[in-house]
Amino acid sequence: SGEGYRFLTASVLRVDKINSQVAARLLTPLISYRKYCQKLKALMEEQLRFLLMQQDLSADVYEIVQKTLKN
Repeated sequence: SGEGYRFLTASVLRVDKINSQVAARLLTPLISYRKYCQKLKALMEEQLRFLLMQQDLSADVYEIVQKTLKN
Protein backbone atom coordinates (compact mmCIF):
# COMPACT_ATOMS: atom_id res chain seq x y z
CA SER A 1 0.00 0.00 0.00
CA GLY A 2 2.99 2.32 0.43
CA GLU A 3 2.02 3.22 4.00
CA GLY A 4 5.46 2.24 5.29
CA TYR A 5 7.16 4.47 2.73
CA ARG A 6 4.89 7.37 3.68
CA PHE A 7 5.73 6.76 7.35
CA LEU A 8 9.44 6.77 6.54
CA THR A 9 9.06 10.01 4.56
CA ALA A 10 7.17 11.66 7.42
CA SER A 11 9.87 10.52 9.84
CA VAL A 12 12.60 11.94 7.60
CA LEU A 13 10.80 15.30 7.51
CA ARG A 14 10.40 15.37 11.32
CA VAL A 15 14.00 14.40 12.01
CA ASP A 16 15.30 16.75 9.32
CA LYS A 17 14.21 19.72 11.44
CA ILE A 18 16.30 18.43 14.35
CA ASN A 19 19.28 16.72 12.70
CA SER A 20 19.66 16.75 8.93
CA GLN A 21 22.49 14.20 8.86
CA VAL A 22 20.43 11.60 10.71
CA ALA A 23 17.46 12.35 8.44
CA ALA A 24 19.67 11.75 5.41
CA ARG A 25 20.71 8.37 6.81
CA LEU A 26 17.08 7.40 7.29
CA LEU A 27 16.75 7.52 3.51
CA THR A 28 18.95 4.44 3.11
CA PRO A 29 16.04 2.03 2.36
CA LEU A 30 14.76 4.30 -0.40
CA ILE A 31 18.13 4.85 -2.07
CA SER A 32 18.11 1.40 -3.66
CA TYR A 33 14.52 1.69 -4.91
CA ARG A 34 15.45 0.59 -8.44
CA LYS A 35 16.23 -2.95 -7.22
CA TYR A 36 12.61 -3.68 -6.33
CA CYS A 37 9.64 -4.82 -8.40
CA GLN A 38 7.81 -2.17 -10.42
CA LYS A 39 5.02 -1.66 -7.86
CA LEU A 40 7.35 -1.06 -4.91
CA LYS A 41 9.73 0.94 -7.05
CA ALA A 42 6.92 3.32 -8.03
CA LEU A 43 5.79 3.75 -4.42
CA MET A 44 9.34 4.56 -3.26
CA GLU A 45 10.00 6.92 -6.14
CA GLU A 46 6.76 8.75 -5.35
CA GLN A 47 8.00 9.43 -1.83
CA LEU A 48 11.42 10.57 -3.05
CA ARG A 49 9.76 13.03 -5.44
CA PHE A 50 7.48 14.20 -2.62
CA LEU A 51 10.55 14.99 -0.52
CA LEU A 52 12.03 17.11 -3.30
CA MET A 53 8.90 19.27 -3.35
CA GLN A 54 9.25 20.24 0.30
CA GLN A 55 10.17 23.89 0.86
CA ASP A 56 12.09 23.47 4.12
CA LEU A 57 14.18 20.42 3.21
CA SER A 58 17.77 20.50 4.41
CA ALA A 59 20.65 20.47 1.96
CA ASP A 60 21.77 17.06 3.27
CA VAL A 61 18.47 15.35 2.54
CA TYR A 62 17.91 17.25 -0.71
CA GLU A 63 21.31 16.20 -2.06
CA ILE A 64 20.75 12.51 -1.35
CA VAL A 65 17.26 12.50 -2.85
CA GLN A 66 18.34 14.43 -5.92
CA LYS A 67 21.33 12.13 -6.56
CA THR A 68 19.19 9.06 -6.05
CA LEU A 69 16.61 10.16 -8.59
CA LYS A 70 19.22 11.43 -11.04
CA ASN A 71 21.06 8.11 -11.21
